[in-house]
Amino acid sequence: NAQQQATQDKRAAFTFDRELVIQELIGRWAPYGSEDELVLQFEAALQTATTEQLMAIDEAQSFEEIDSILLGGKVGVTPTKSIGDFVVEPQSLGDLDKDLVYAPVDPCRIVDTRAAVGEFAANETRNYFVYGSGAAIGAQGGALSGCAAPQGEPSAVHVNITAVPTVGSGHLRAFPAFAALPGASILNYVPNINVANAAVIKTFRSMAAEELAIFSVQQVHIVVDVLGYFYPVAPEDIVTAAQGGYDISSDTISTTTNVFVDPVNGDTTLTLQGGEDVMVMASAQVYKSGSAVSNNIRGEFVACYQNTSTSAIICGDLFEAQTDFCVISTGVQDQHSVQVSHLFTNMPAGTYEFGFNAKRGNTQSCTDGTPYVVSGSKINVIKMQ
Repeated sequence: NAQQQATQDKRAAFTFDRELVIQELIGRWAPYGSEDELVLQFEAALQTATTEQLMAIDEAQSFEEIDSILLGGKVGVTPTKSIGDFVVEPQSLGDLDKDLVYAPVDPCRIVDTRAAVGEFAANETRNYFVYGSGAAIGAQGGALSGCAAPQGEPSAVHVNITAVPTVGSGHLRAFPAFAALPGASILNYVPNINVANAAVIKTFRSMAAEELAIFSVQQVHIVVDVLGYFYPVAPEDIVTAAQGGYDISSDTISTTTNVFVDPVNGDTTLTLQGGEDVMVMASAQVYKSGSAVSNNIRGEFVACYQNTSTSAIICGDLFEAQTDFCVISTGVQDQHSVQVSHLFTNMPAGTYEFGFNAKRGNTQSCTDGTPYVVSGSKINVIKMQ
């Protein structure tokens, strides 16, 4: 009937213009231009929401209703996973119906406050990445080479936490980033005695935010080593491995030459045995770099991968994976959201870094081809069986 058709049309629109929908919801419910922690948390929650949840949030009348939608999980339907419809099932604190598989790793240091940032102040909470590149982990005092996670974003992490107290007695608490402070401690310490404890901690699942929070009731240094990661059991055997990453840098695209972009803060590297299929999904915001109001944006955005041994770059073709865009720009901050996806089939054995190519385009009828900036890009990579 008409109502069902309207719902289907809306679902299709929300799926196709997902990034635009998310930015519109943020603009509607968050103060304009605000980048405080709550707004970033809200954006991260929207990024992991299902299409049905976004549709429900679009009709919500209060923050309480939005919280119920995001934390309550399913909205009228049960999320599924299938080829062509990659729905991220919501992860809620307290969900006990999700079986997890443990993936041990060589111990890797992700935090050392003696090497970076400095001691915790009394009653301070800090959020940390539990895996990532050397730039992300090194900024936390961890390994300068970074700490790789076997399948990207984990649901829980196995860590060894050491307290190096210098002032008084106290305790540490470890919990998912952005969650409420728990009442139980992970370890207790006294002055001048280093104390360590290993534990499994549920993580905040978001490719665009830190995963683990640590609170100290007293001034103290901490050291955190990761021992392993936990991942959900796939309900189907379609997906055998997944990698996720994101690039929070801004790159000015000013030539007609493709510029390969891989994640700065994340890991989309896969080692393939040969014959596998890999789905690459990428999205980004673009805006012009010039200040003249008459300048327009035109460009191309395409899913790609790079062989780490030969540096050869292979991209999806024009019709399946490449987006040509043309935006009439009236101000320097005018933005346009672009999304691409491509299924690379029967890939040869090797190790590959997945990302996207961007270049200034010349296939659209824009009046000007001003340089533009690619920003806030997100990349998901899924290896198919």
